[in-house]
Amino acid sequence: MEPLSTDFDLPDIVGRQLNQVGVGRWDVQFQFDCTRTIQAMGKVTVTRGTETVVAFDGEWIDISPIPDVVGLDVVAWNRIDDYSFSVTMSEGQVITFYTSDSPYEELIIHPGMWIFNTGLNRHSVRSDRFRGNDSEICHPEA
Repeated sequence: MEPLSTDFDLPDIVGRQLNQVGVGRWDVQFQFDCTRTIQAMGKVTVTRGTETVVAFDGEWIDISPIPDVVGLDVVAWNRIDDYSFSVTMSEGQVITFYTSDSPYEELIIHPGMWIFNTGLNRHSVRSDRFRGNDSEICHPEA
């Protein structure tokens, strides 16, 4: 398995609203207040109370919990172990993102461009060259 890099950190996601979930055939994208996007091509679960639903795992499994988390604020994030992290939403749901031994990208996190499982024999890539002015992206000047 490819672990998350030791310097992986998402402190700026706390307090942000999950305002959009993009549904693709082979991925799901979570956008938080136009400041952070998590694109997952691997496993994503949503836990509500004691029930954990695999929403996505390389393909759609069960989309039912996704609408319940849109519009909620992130109250915490947690690095669970070397292969997963979670974000906790304001109504208690927990979205967990996983990385595995896949030779393909499983997580891409913008800005800052964290890429996990690149298939290039490295654990992750972080490139600041992708940083931009988020306000220009989300709210272009007229």
